[in-house]
Amino acid sequence: MPAAKKLDIQGFLTDLAGQLSSQTEGFAMEISYPKHGGSGRRRESRVYGYAIDPVDTASKNWSKKIVMHVASVSKLVTAMAMSRRLHHLEISAATPIGTYLPPFWAQGPNIGAVTFAQLMTHKSGIRSGASDYASMEAVVNAGVSSANVGVYQYENMNFSLCRILLTTLLMTTLTRTHGTKTYHFVNLWPATDPARDLLSIQSYLAYVKKHVLISGETARLFHAAGDALAYAFPKPPNNGWNSGDHSTTVGAAGWHFSTSDVLRFMGDFRRAGTILKPKLARKMLDDSFGIDMVTNPGGGTIYGKNGYWYDGIRVEQATVFFLPHETEFVILINSSLQKNPPNDTWLMGFVESVYAAHLL
Repeated sequence: MPAAKKLDIQGFLTDLAGQLSSQTEGFAMEISYPKHGGSGRRRESRVYGYAIDPVDTASKNWSKKIVMHVASVSKLVTAMAMSRRLHHLEISAATPIGTYLPPFWAQGPNIGAVTFAQLMTHKSGIRSGASDYASMEAVVNAGVSSANVGVYQYENMNFSLCRILLTTLLMTTLTRTHGTKTYHFVNLWPATDPARDLLSIQSYLAYVKKHVLISGETARLFHAAGDALAYAFPKPPNNGWNSGDHSTTVGAAGWHFSTSDVLRFMGDFRRAGTILKPKLARKMLDDSFGIDMVTNPGGGTIYGKNGYWYDGIRVEQATVFFLPHETEFVILINSSLQKNPPNDTWLMGFVESVYAAHLL
């Protein structure tokens, strides 16, 4: 049997950085991998260009410590949190969500039969672009078509709804008596929709900070001074874009991280056993919860997640990969790319193609 292919890490980083530097405002990329022949890990990074362009006040070069909104990479964080809480309560991801929706929400046709797994793989049947509290309640009230349940369609609401479900699951406890499981629910939901929305945001944020982002990550949902601004490329003379606070749609998007932050929680998830045991973490990835790609271009299975956010002109995008041989990779880019029209997944596919070209 031929030996498993391994990545030429230096060649991969240099090639990828060289190709992207000619068609982007700037980026930071970082990879984490085991040290050769010993314990511990190494990190390599490449950076290029401006996180804040000189056209804006107080320009700043990219570094692996610069923070940016990672857009839909936030869904990976949400999937980790949901998977952990479901495992703690011994609830299968194949369980329908109906019992765990807020008790004051009316449930329309087929909503109660949608499973946690279907939400986390965009197969819930939901067909709505909005993901704020009022929109989520309206979709649950209206229900979904039975013909759409189980059919893939990418919708942000799937993961914002996970935030609502996580809040209810945090009001749920499990006890065992002579081997029989009993679930206890204490309704702590406030009386008004604004207060309910705020509770769901706070509950989600607190749980993720305590149980997922446990190694000193930035862990915030808003743009701070010095964070990367978004640009178009080739860059027009307009200023950079601050995409703002995404608290009201958190779950689907919203998290702001540096590349170093992302590598920390990826490593904790995959190896440390502090979020999920490694076997359960691998199952979550194999089940495609919170990710966009499971493929094997050679050398083993890779798992990828893409993030993309824009105002119609200016773009911020992120891509992460769990690679074979306990290797993780993340890249943040604060502009569109010349070969990257809005709303496609070119960056993730491009990174995969460069990766495959550097397998030895």
